[in-house]
Amino acid sequence: MPGIAIANELNKMGISTIFIGSKYGMEKKILTSWKLYLLPIKGFVRTGIGNQILIPFQLIYSVFLSISILKKLGVKCIISTGGYASIPSVISAKLLSIPVFLLEVNAVPGFAAKLTSLLAMEVFIGFPITGKYLNGKITYTGTPVRNIISNISRENAVKYFGLETGRKTILIFGGSGGAKSILNLTKSLIEILPRDLNIQFIIQKGRYKIDLPKKFPCIIRDYIEDMDIAYKAADIIISRAGASSVKEIYLTGKPAIFIPYPYAYKDHQYLNAKSVEKENLRIVLREKELTPEILFRYLDTLMNSKGKERTDTSAKDIARRVGRLCLER
Repeated sequence: MPGIAIANELNKMGISTIFIGSKYGMEKKILTSWKLYLLPIKGFVRTGIGNQILIPFQLIYSVFLSISILKKLGVKCIISTGGYASIPSVISAKLLSIPVFLLEVNAVPGFAAKLTSLLAMEVFIGFPITGKYLNGKITYTGTPVRNIISNISRENAVKYFGLETGRKTILIFGGSGGAKSILNLTKSLIEILPRDLNIQFIIQKGRYKIDLPKKFPCIIRDYIEDMDIAYKAADIIISRAGASSVKEIYLTGKPAIFIPYPYAYKDHQYLNAKSVEKENLRIVLREKELTPEILFRYLDTLMNSKGKERTDTSAKDIARRVGRLCLER
């Protein structure tokens, strides 16, 4: 999560951080080591009529809860990451004259980010194209990500997962919650792969079940905590195209195949991935047009591709800009 990367940098500056999210989201599973406050608010895009009726009441109640939290903790600044759960906190901050910043990491922002940009002191964007959709003072920073460049060697990273150092390792994941369609595609892919291929797999399956043919060494995890080590072990990566995943994979320099979530708001995952696409290194494939045979063909083209690790200062740059104001208040 971009917010964690920024929070880590703020903490280095001596500025304590909290997270406010929705009790219906993934926050409580991901932010287990952070001080977290959850609001009773749900998303309002693609929701049923019953939920839409409740949204105004949830919003009003969540605003009152947010005001209480912000006042009690003496919050100096708010950084919204553009999700629906941030709206009550943003409204509360404006009512309390607390500065608001917006970080929008997707190529195409949603309604919550567009609304927040009207109230924000400064808007940080992950892709240059995003600026045309938002208002206010726009600063292109890139997407802040966790530190994914591990000092461990590729061989030790592979051994960490109990795999063989002499095989090509393919890392497959569909985001923090997993992706059933990618898991099904993975199963079909392994079924058609020749047994003599010198490969192995690391798979993050999320909440879904997967029963793979036992043709190749394979490690399957619900959630990979040590993603930096997984990236280091990987020779090729297959992933969805959330903004953070795209940025992290770009920084590893590893060959990758992006399969954007086809129902993402205004197809933003496709645009995220296309922004870093590079022939014979990073490939973007549409899920509806993808078969195991096609995926195998592209995997084969990437087998001997080489990339280069990159460094990133996005989180540090944002933390410095926000932290300076917090320390002055």
